[in-house]
Amino acid sequence: MGANVRTIILAVPPLLPLIQRDLGLSHTGIGLLTALPVLIMGIGAWPAGLIMHRAGGRFSVALGLLVVGAGSLLRGVWPSALPLFTVTVVLSLGIALAQTSVVALVRLWFPHRIGYSTALYTNGIIFGETLGAGLTVPLLARLGPDAWRFTVAAWGMPVLAVLFLWLLAAPEGKPPRASASPDFLGTRRPSEPVRIAGRPLWLMAAHLGLLSGCCSLIYFNMNAWIAPFNAALGQSPVTPLSLTLLNASQLPVCLCLTPFAHRLTGRRAPFAVSGGFCLVAIMGWALSPATLQPLWAVVFGGSTVAVLVLGLALPPFFATPATVARLVGATLSVSYLLSFSGQVIGGRLWDLTGRPIFAFLPVFAASVALIVLAALLPRRRNSVPERPHGGMMVSSALGVADR
Repeated sequence: MGANVRTIILAVPPLLPLIQRDLGLSHTGIGLLTALPVLIMGIGAWPAGLIMHRAGGRFSVALGLLVVGAGSLLRGVWPSALPLFTVTVVLSLGIALAQTSVVALVRLWFPHRIGYSTALYTNGIIFGETLGAGLTVPLLARLGPDAWRFTVAAWGMPVLAVLFLWLLAAPEGKPPRASASPDFLGTRRPSEPVRIAGRPLWLMAAHLGLLSGCCSLIYFNMNAWIAPFNAALGQSPVTPLSLTLLNASQLPVCLCLTPFAHRLTGRRAPFAVSGGFCLVAIMGWALSPATLQPLWAVVFGGSTVAVLVLGLALPPFFATPATVARLVGATLSVSYLLSFSGQVIGGRLWDLTGRPIFAFLPVFAASVALIVLAALLPRRRNSVPERPHGGMMVSSALGVADR
C-alpha cells in the first residue's frame, strides 16, 4: 500500500520538463505543482487524525485509497493547468487520510513492535519511490514521448487494486476514548490538558513535525528540482540515474536499519548524524561537477530514509492509544506544511535570482535545522516495550505513510 501511494507522488518529477513545456508553467508554478500534495496533506492530516479517531482505521484508509485511485486516473484527463492542480488537491486529501490513519494504527495493532513495524512498512514506501522515479520514464517511452498525462494516470490502477485487498483483509482499528486511558506520565483528569512526554500535545506535535518536516523538505526538494536543474544547465543525461539512486539507495539503508529500529527509536543521535550527512551532500552538490550528482543523491537518500523510519515511529512511541491519532495528525500537518514551503521557496528563489542552484537553498537550511532539532528531542523513555518477534510481514503489507 505504501508503495502505491508513493508512486502517485514520485511519478511527477521525471515528467516536469514536459509538463512545464505543455502547460507553460513558470519555475514557481512547477514548484507549486510538486509541493501541492505536501501542502494539502499538511492541511488534511490534523482532521484526518480526528476522522480516524471517530470512524476507525479501516474505514479511513479505504476512503483515502478510493480518493487517491480515482484522483490519479482523473489527473490525466484534462490537458490544462487548472484541472491538473484541482485533481492534485483532491487526491492529496486522500493520501492524507490514508497515511495518517495507518501511522496511528501501528500504535493500536502493534503496540509492542512500533520500531519494527515502522521500519518494515517503510520498506514498502521506499519500493514505491523507486518505482515512481525509475519506471516513469520507461513507461512514458512505451506510451509515446508526449503521453505524460497517460503515464501519470496509469499509476492510479494499482491503488484501486490495493483498496480491494484492504477491504478483504484489514481488521477494524478504533482508538479508545481519551477519558478511559492514562497519558504518557500517568492518569490525568479529563479537565487537564493533554501532555505527552511531559510536554503539551501541541508542543510535542510541533517539535516532532518540524523534525520530520526537515527530512520531507530535503527529500521532496531534491526530487522536485533535480530534473529542472539539470535541464537548465544542459546536463540532463545524469538526471535519470540521480533520481533513481536518490530513491533506490533508501531501500538497503532501510533494510539494514530494521533490525535495530526498536533500539534507535526515540534517540537523538541518528537524527543529528543524518542532518550532518545531508549538510555535506548539499555542499557537495553545489560545489562539485555534475558527474558526482549520483554520489550525493545516494547520501541524500540514505540519510533521509533514516529520519523517515525513526521519525514516523516517534508519535506512536510517545503517545498512548487514546492520544496517538491526534498526535500523528498534528505532527504530519506541521511536517507537510514545512516541506511545502521549502519547495515553493526554492522555485521562487530560482525565479528571482535566475540561478538554478538557489532552488536548493531550503535543503541547506533544513539540514542545519535537523541537527538542532535532534538535540532538543525529549530523552527516550520506554513507554511501550518492544518485542521484536512476530507480526512483521503483516505490518509491512499494511504500511502506508509519508514523509
